[in-house]
Amino acid sequence: MRTYAVAPLSTSVGLLEWMDGTQTLMDFMKGAVGQGGDARQAKLEMEQINKADAKYFEWAEKCGPGKAFCKSMIAETATAEKRERAGWRLQAAQALAPRNLLGRGIAAHATGAEGFLSMRSTFASSLAALTVAQYLLGIGDRHLENFMVEPATGRAVAIEFGMAFGHAT
Repeated sequence: MRTYAVAPLSTSVGLLEWMDGTQTLMDFMKGAVGQGGDARQAKLEMEQINKADAKYFEWAEKCGPGKAFCKSMIAETATAEKRERAGWRLQAAQALAPRNLLGRGIAAHATGAEGFLSMRSTFASSLAALTVAQYLLGIGDRHLENFMVEPATGRAVAIEFGMAFGHAT
């Protein structure tokens, strides 16, 4: 697991070490947009990405610490019928994003078929390890700009500015 230095300047401000050779997961996937050369398709996909991103941040704004919206969303999944409705909402949100964008992002950075398989495996295993660790630590606020990717290897690196200074959700 790649680590980085954090230098606290106060209780709420600090500096993080610059990580050469990485980009956010959002930028990594955006790099796959327009790979086929169709400018209209690329524009449509970027609009879809921006719409999905805006939808997430709209939801995250409502779900801040101590806000009733989040508690009602959790309570809403208590029954099977309500879980099914929550599943429909998730599918609707997933439909906003372009299909196979992550796979295309990996393919855009891979040197060939073997490189693609290696990079995909590295990405999946590193992201899985980070996800489990963050779950155990109680770190929320997971979005595409809180993960960095090394395009050369596909390794995921978690960044969390709020957690470093005790402000994470």
